[in-house]
Amino acid sequence: MSKACSDVTDEYKNNSTPGIGTKEYEVGYVKERHSEEIKMADWLHQKLGGDITLLKENSNEYWRMTADYNWKGRLWELKTVGSVKAVDKALRKAINQIKPNPGGVIIDFGTKPVTPANAESLIQERINTSANFSLDVLLLHNGELFKALRFK
Repeated sequence: MSKACSDVTDEYKNNSTPGIGTKEYEVGYVKERHSEEIKMADWLHQKLGGDITLLKENSNEYWRMTADYNWKGRLWELKTVGSVKAVDKALRKAINQIKPNPGGVIIDFGTKPVTPANAESLIQERINTSANFSLDVLLLHNGELFKALRFK
């Protein structure tokens, strides 16, 4: 069954509480290995707010990848991509990482000369193929929230 996709960008922007909430590190978190995740946690805190905990890697079970964040009580995964084609592989991995308590996936296109809008149909297809739960996907480009999509 296909998941309905809705644009919830305005909801994220209207309900944001910039700078409000806590930013914490899970015990055992190795900051030196995760500069991108830390930068994104700072961005989330400054732009959207909410309590965020950066989660440590599960070193005892390397094969079991863990999410990057617990943000607002749900698991979130950051994927930085350089092209629209990279989105599919990134999403496939991220879906498995947030499965225990899904919140969503943050796809950061950085400053790459790509249009996140071109990735939307690919995202819809991957979500319908791989996710048996609801989740949000935040698309970032040039340091700004380009679009927030909700899949139910």
